[in-house]
Amino acid sequence: MGVKLEVFRMTLYLTFPVAMFWIANQAEWFEDAVIQRKRELWPPEREDQDEADPTWTLVIGTGLPV
Repeated sequence: MGVKLEVFRMTLYLTFPVAMFWIANQAEWFEDAVIQRKRELWPPEREDQDEADPTWTLVIGTGLPV
């Protein structure tokens, strides 16, 4: 009984973090909810404003437009 219990516990200890890591990295599952929440927090200034505006170029490391 003791060895079987230890094998079960070790399997659980290894499987749970790996499964949580795998689930958290499935971007397709959370993409819609994240985009919706982002738009609630920071609504676009214009209706025709797109997520990725090609006219903006950011200075790497500062987050400021050039």
